[in-house]
Amino acid sequence: SLAAPTPGQRRLARTVGALVLALVAGRAAVDVTRLIERWPTLAPIAIDDPVPDFAVPLLDGGTLRRADLLGRAHLLIFWTTWCGVCESEMPMYRALAERYATRGLAVVAVNADREGDVPAQVRAYRAAHAMPGTIALDDRSMVRRFRVEMFPHLVLIDAAGQIRHVHQGRGFERNLAAAIEAVLP
Repeated sequence: SLAAPTPGQRRLARTVGALVLALVAGRAAVDVTRLIERWPTLAPIAIDDPVPDFAVPLLDGGTLRRADLLGRAHLLIFWTTWCGVCESEMPMYRALAERYATRGLAVVAVNADREGDVPAQVRAYRAAHAMPGTIALDDRSMVRRFRVEMFPHLVLIDAAGQIRHVHQGRGFERNLAAAIEAVLP
């Protein structure tokens, strides 16, 4: 049979319990503080958020910077070579790029692959899929700054450099076309 705990054992158990509770509460307070600090960056970049600064290389040479997005509307398409939805939607992006090019829309396909010979993979993908627009090779800095969590991820920026439409995942051509129409002259 078990003996009843002594008063000293009960005090020790209460002290250990209080210490464990204090440690858990302290850690929870730290986690909540970090969550509050990071809350604005947990969601994707949103309409009317400022376009973040960035500088990434272009597949065909040169560099794409935030300042390059001023003066005309731009559709940024964040994608990867392994993204099935990206592949299935490339014809839609190409059709929209062709339809709105004469009205001033520029399309930038921002590749976010990280493994292997990315430029060679992207060139092969471009040839196989007749990709629209300029291709930027992101070193994950744009993905972080635009808070991209899934692909494809679309960001429509007007000529003044304001974010006017954001979409993640599979989309509908009519919705994207309506957003583009709203930012073009």
